[in-house]
Amino acid sequence: MYALSTSFILSRLSAIAVMIYFYTAIKVLIINPKGTANIVAFFYNLVFAIWAIGAVFWYDAPTKMQAYELYRMFFWCWCIFPPITLHFFLEIGFPYNISYTKFRTPLLLLIYIPALYFIFFTRDKILGLPVFQGGYWMVGVKTGIHYLLFSFHYIIYILAGLLLLFIQLLRTKNPIEKSSYTIFLFTGLLPFIFSIITDFLFIVYKIDSPNLAILWILILSLGFYYAISRYGFMSRFPLQKNLLNSVSDLVLVCDTQLHILWGNDQILKAANCHSILALRENKVDTLFFNINLEKIKQVASGQEPYYHEKCFLGIQKIPVEIRISAMQNFQQPSGALIVANDISNVQAKEKAEQDAQVQRLVLEHFITFSMDGILLTDADGTVIYWNVAMEIITGINSKIAAGRKIWEIQS
Repeated sequence: MYALSTSFILSRLSAIAVMIYFYTAIKVLIINPKGTANIVAFFYNLVFAIWAIGAVFWYDAPTKMQAYELYRMFFWCWCIFPPITLHFFLEIGFPYNISYTKFRTPLLLLIYIPALYFIFFTRDKILGLPVFQGGYWMVGVKTGIHYLLFSFHYIIYILAGLLLLFIQLLRTKNPIEKSSYTIFLFTGLLPFIFSIITDFLFIVYKIDSPNLAILWILILSLGFYYAISRYGFMSRFPLQKNLLNSVSDLVLVCDTQLHILWGNDQILKAANCHSILALRENKVDTLFFNINLEKIKQVASGQEPYYHEKCFLGIQKIPVEIRISAMQNFQQPSGALIVANDISNVQAKEKAEQDAQVQRLVLEHFITFSMDGILLTDADGTVIYWNVAMEIITGINSKIAAGRKIWEIQS
């Protein structure tokens, strides 16, 4: 009864893991199909999804030989895990490093060559007949030199990747990158430690406990999803983020349905949002007031290339001028880039100038048509204004009085 219930539970948990791996793989690819880190992350989750499919069956295998054939069939997945994990950590840790870009191809070849060796030359030297342990037919290993080399290769690769992330965590000053690297560091370290315990030590010492690496790796996969959802990690703008965050304009990116995908630091502050996730809970028409939503939808869907108008932003109703440009991905409409410029200072200046002009016109009108004689002079006594009433009283025309000293006119 123990064996049946354990194998049933592990098999069903693996089926759930398959769906999560596939979902995360699709998620990271959709947000930026051209991003190298996104492509590597897609294949990373895809390989684990395939491994989890195998786990669904070998956890529930009724006989030793059926389990053995399944382990042989999916052995290549174990060999791919270390290099593809290190590859992913390199891509997110050094995406724009000149040295890494220059030597990227030979470095990746060196990383993947050991995996090819293990796949084609060591399967039968590492895999032994399954042992009924932990409630199911657990993978059996031949604890010889090849298994030790394989284990050493796995540990070194994962530790190297985690060390690279830790170095980048210490070096970066971007708070969003710091948070993302921290998430990847811990979600990578935890499954590594747990897998060493359940899938290495327990096998070597034949402890009656199931292998759970397939479930531990879910921690890192879910870390992908969390970093993407909360911090916009591996988004459409991995290179331009720092630039867009440094400009004074408020930048917003939305898809063809006007769902918000990303915004820079300035619009986060203006919208009173503490994170990208909080910003995404809004809609374009809840952030901006008095906008022509239909025009913006036409730009986002590719019907119009450009549109601009003046409106208000946020609950404080900051006056802004927005410029909306269409975005394309693989020559297909993929949304809109909205750039808002705060014009509150400009409007305040314009209003002050208008008020001053109105006041000047009112004053001139009052002086001109006043029944009292009014004249204006500068500090030197030169007449600069001589109204109609003064002309009547003195008989001196304003053209004659203007520009002369007041005491000359008095004499």
